[in-house]
Amino acid sequence: MIDCVPLLRRTNVWVVDATCPSKYMTEDTMARRTIMIVAVAALGSIAGNAWAQHLAPNALLTIDQNRATVIERIVGEWGDRLESSNAGVDAAQLRQILSGLRADHLLAASLAGSVEGLRDVVSGALVRTDAAVSPALKHTKALGDTTDDLVYTPVVPCRIVDTRLGAGGVFAPQTQRNWLAFSPGGFAAQGGSATNCGIPVRPVAVMFNPTLANTVGGPEFVTFWPSNQARPLAASVNWWGPGAQPANAQIVPLCTGGGCTADFSAYASGQTHVIIDILGYFNRPTNYGGTHTITGQFATDSGGQNNTATGNNSTVGGGSLNTASGDSSTVAGGNNNTASGISSNVAGGFTNTAVGNESAVPGGTANIANGSSSLAAGFHANADFDGCFVWGDTTTVNVVQCGAPNRFVVRAEGGIYMFAGNDGTNMQGHYTGVTLAPGSQAWIAASDRAGKDNLRLVDTKDVLRKVTAMPIATWNWKSQDTSIRHMGPMAQDFHAAFGLGETPKGISTIDADGVALAAIQGLHQLLKQKDTKLSAQQRKITAMERELALIKEKLNMR
Repeated sequence: MIDCVPLLRRTNVWVVDATCPSKYMTEDTMARRTIMIVAVAALGSIAGNAWAQHLAPNALLTIDQNRATVIERIVGEWGDRLESSNAGVDAAQLRQILSGLRADHLLAASLAGSVEGLRDVVSGALVRTDAAVSPALKHTKALGDTTDDLVYTPVVPCRIVDTRLGAGGVFAPQTQRNWLAFSPGGFAAQGGSATNCGIPVRPVAVMFNPTLANTVGGPEFVTFWPSNQARPLAASVNWWGPGAQPANAQIVPLCTGGGCTADFSAYASGQTHVIIDILGYFNRPTNYGGTHTITGQFATDSGGQNNTATGNNSTVGGGSLNTASGDSSTVAGGNNNTASGISSNVAGGFTNTAVGNESAVPGGTANIANGSSSLAAGFHANADFDGCFVWGDTTTVNVVQCGAPNRFVVRAEGGIYMFAGNDGTNMQGHYTGVTLAPGSQAWIAASDRAGKDNLRLVDTKDVLRKVTAMPIATWNWKSQDTSIRHMGPMAQDFHAAFGLGETPKGISTIDADGVALAAIQGLHQLLKQKDTKLSAQQRKITAMERELALIKEKLNMR
């Protein structure tokens, strides 16, 4: 009695066994596919001699040669049902996705028996790693999920088994063989190549194309599975009569863990020879090391070593000893970093922590963003309140912090340089901006002659006249307490008088300084003019006093 096998292959034609209905088949589908089985069976006796003369063509080559037809069949069968599911993919998008698939994936997609099966094939990876993952975690596979993702590496087709030349000889009915898919010394003992077939490391799964030859009787089948597991109730290759040579490319997981003396097992229900050509292998991504813990729903760990993603929708991009424990949090890399706040972010660095919700540490060492929407960067910076920005230099291990909400705090003992433009040379020293020199308490505004153009001398006395006419008042900012007073003109009056600066609602300190200096020069000119006039008047008075003294002397009026 042959095992119940829903999916049977006849050269390049796939049919469904109506005696083993799938849970996804309707009665109408079963009826149509039963007719197909009858038709294929009728053709079997006619085509039997042809099958005996030729091996079946490679399945992946056939898929590539008929790619457009395969894609349209898949879209026609599943497009509408996929769009009505929660997949968020319409028929046009499905067609585009399928067009970009490799032949082996497209083959698997063409064999999907349900919407869920199609989605699994397209997302497409085997589950086989040692990562710790919550058993209740169910979601679409994400890049970097070490329990889902395997990397496929194609190889030049290479023979690993040929029972006509070895590997135990012809299969007797209802017998099992155990074979290797990884052999650094080659596969000659299995009747295959004397090389390792281009497989440098032990894979987790392989893709191979098994072909049967010199089959006896029928219908019968051959099944392949991991050698340390129970034989599944499924068939890998089927034949319907003597002398058949069917083939079927497939992916087979291999034995893993301790005690594996073989990689995969094969069972034949009837007598046949088996020839297996390997097409490629699957392995865990090499960017993973150590233990990776992914327990958050929809969490991702893309690589590195000993990382943890426990928050829902959290991400660890790489590095080592990093933890993304807040929901929607991210640690992009670095070492020993933690993002525990909701939507918090640590870009990298060493021993950085983003605790506040929506907080960020772009890098550096030993920085902590405690407040919500806060940012800490550099060296030993602590954004300890909400809305706080802190930067620390490396001059000391002492912590620099805000001390209050919504502050911008920078420790930079080498000075602070803020540039807003340049003279077109893009060279250091040719920028416009301000500098807070090391140890200084005041900003230095750039005012280099080399950075200036269109110089025009001013009428300093006119500037003085305008200054004296300008209203000056004391006032307080509306954003400050009324007890905090300031003195100065209104920006609108200043702009109306002098037309300086970028906006009529602000006064540049360099313009205010320039106006004050020009007014001082104008006042100095006025004072010089008055001094000259006073000197002349004094000389006249002195002369008049001498003349008066002479007159008094002549009149004896002493």
